[in-house]
Amino acid sequence: MCTTFDDNGLLQACMGRLNVEDSQSACLFEQELQDCMKNEPSNSSDQPSFVGGEDELEIILRGDDAILLCRVEGDLQDYEVTWMKQDPIQLLSNTRNPRYAVRREGNTTFDLSIASVGLSDEGVYICQINTQIPTSRRVDLRVGRPSALQAITYEGNPIDIQVRIPTITVNESQSFYVDCVITGFPPPLLQWISLVTDIESAMNMQYASVNGAIRLVVDNASRDDSGQYACRASNPYGDVEKRIRLVVQYEPSISPLAPVIYAGLNSYIKIDCQATASPPAIYRWTKSEDGEKLVTAQRSLVIVKLDESDYGMYTCTATNLLGTAVKSLEICGRPMRPTILSTATGPRRHAYHLLWAPNAITPYGTPLNIDEFIVAYRPRNQPKAVASLGNQTQLQWFQEVVPFSSDSDTVSHVIRDLYTNTTYEVILYGRNSLGNGEGASLTFSTSVSDLSTSLETNIDRRNAEERVELEISPDTASASLSSNHGYSLPSLVFCPMVVFTMTYGERVWLRG
Repeated sequence: MCTTFDDNGLLQACMGRLNVEDSQSACLFEQELQDCMKNEPSNSSDQPSFVGGEDELEIILRGDDAILLCRVEGDLQDYEVTWMKQDPIQLLSNTRNPRYAVRREGNTTFDLSIASVGLSDEGVYICQINTQIPTSRRVDLRVGRPSALQAITYEGNPIDIQVRIPTITVNESQSFYVDCVITGFPPPLLQWISLVTDIESAMNMQYASVNGAIRLVVDNASRDDSGQYACRASNPYGDVEKRIRLVVQYEPSISPLAPVIYAGLNSYIKIDCQATASPPAIYRWTKSEDGEKLVTAQRSLVIVKLDESDYGMYTCTATNLLGTAVKSLEICGRPMRPTILSTATGPRRHAYHLLWAPNAITPYGTPLNIDEFIVAYRPRNQPKAVASLGNQTQLQWFQEVVPFSSDSDTVSHVIRDLYTNTTYEVILYGRNSLGNGEGASLTFSTSVSDLSTSLETNIDRRNAEERVELEISPDTASASLSSNHGYSLPSLVFCPMVVFTMTYGERVWLRG
């Protein structure tokens, strides 16, 4: 049984001198406490004491030898100086363990030597002067250890750290955490670093100490977060770093493809379908031909020598575990869009000279067949122009066909019988056996008066007003012309697509 001491103040003083921290330890030092409380402390200057009496923390690297200092000043007389270890109590001054030895020099030095320190040597060591009231000094021995990786876990599940760079795979938009467990003494400085982004400034990342581990938290992972991350620890005895690879999976996304590819017969065609995806996508090309016909299971569509049966719609499909992406295009043999070279303002009142480049050579260097060009035009901001002849009514858009020769670098056509000082819309496109090509558009205006050119007629140079009488017979729908200058006009031909309204039997005046 442990003696129950009266706490009269003297007990606390003696516990302090003996470095007794609690009642359990007081039982171990029962006799010493009783002796202490029976005798009043001496204030004699001859009472021995410790040099540097404060308790001390000593850190020794594992495997090294430790020297715990115990230096005494004053008259030691016949008092003994002993070493012991707490928890559990071990007397070390006369131990037979060869790893422990007290190095004594006279009555002043009583250092404890511990050979090849190991983890089991950690603890509190007490150097005690066994005076009438014992005096002691504590040394807290800790074994210094370099930083060491113990484990890495993903969402609480261990990762094989024997792999050089372990891989963690997540899906895009997923949130997760990774713990890195590091040991060492003094406690290492822990941090996560990224080789792809700055974690400190990243909006969706942070790290913090959690239960002795350093935790990396990622919210709403994106494909840009993929890459290597390192758990790093350092203390005075060594550093350690362990990398992991983060793979963020996402569904395929195909890079833009030209919607229409113009190619002439015998062309060599190669079209790459490039998709970003994780895991990598599986590709297939199909052709819309009575359903989807598989052309190839490769990323690239290759046609060595194009023939007419190869024209049509093609679809690239890229698929992985997370989804599918689709892009379609047309390999086309119809005419390409022509390039209009004319200016927006014409020099004539009733005519416009339209000039264009046919663009008959494809980017593959092969020609496209063009049979003819269609010129469609109409006045803008004018009532619908209608010419009535019998039971026929002229539509608003007028069309004129222009034959094409493949030898021509440019093509021209004159649109006649136009309103003076009027804005017109024009749509121009080529046509061949495969259909109509892509159209080019232009807005042009006729002039208020004819500008002088080298093509002026004799009538124009006379600057005379030519009155031409036009009569339409209601029976034959024929027209007769007469001139007030007394000569016939064989080059003036009646066109039923005039842009003004006429009724049978009326006479209209045309100003040349």
